[in-house]
Amino acid sequence: MRTYPTIREILIECLGLKQK
Repeated sequence: MRTYPTIREILIECLGLKQK
């Protein structure tokens, strides 16, 4: 079990910021 964010989650967050 990993608590730190995965690369996939980071990419999704970056895409969300770009859309705003």
